[in-house]
Amino acid sequence: MKKLIIFIAMLLCSGQVVAATALRNGLYLNGKVGAARTQVKGDNVSAKKKGIPFALALGARIYHFRVEAEYAFMPKVKAKDFEVQSDTALAQVYYDFPLKSRIRPFLNVGAGRHSTKVKQVGKVSKTQHGIAYNLGGGLSFSISRASNFDLGYRYVRFREIKSQIGKIEPESHMVYIGWRYVF
Repeated sequence: MKKLIIFIAMLLCSGQVVAATALRNGLYLNGKVGAARTQVKGDNVSAKKKGIPFALALGARIYHFRVEAEYAFMPKVKAKDFEVQSDTALAQVYYDFPLKSRIRPFLNVGAGRHSTKVKQVGKVSKTQHGIAYNLGGGLSFSISRASNFDLGYRYVRFREIKSQIGKIEPESHMVYIGWRYVF
């Protein structure tokens, strides 16, 4: 943990000393991995699980805005007699604050579709689809004109779904690191 704090502090300092180059506009590929705490609440049901989500995205950067299509795999939540697994396909919009630094804060919002599989012991599993949305923010560290390292937080909410265990509302808090390369 101390090494991570020292590394981030060094990046913050280097961003203030070294003049930032203009970031490249264009198509990019983005990969993210992190830590999440996913919670499922509903009729007589409550469970929490920590896990490792990961996501892949294809996007376009246009000045201070980024638009991307992202597919994310969420951690599985298990309780004593059921388990819930969700994947999301989201359209994301990011705003990168226009600072003259290698470190730029960003905000993001996204919406799309989730696919949630609910499995109960002794019963047939059922996959449901619905709407999901997220809000987030973080810091983007410019490595070069084309390559960026992101550190972010995201809150993901799934619309209430009906399943064999009753109505449930999954939600997730995620902290992630990502790498973005603009072609």
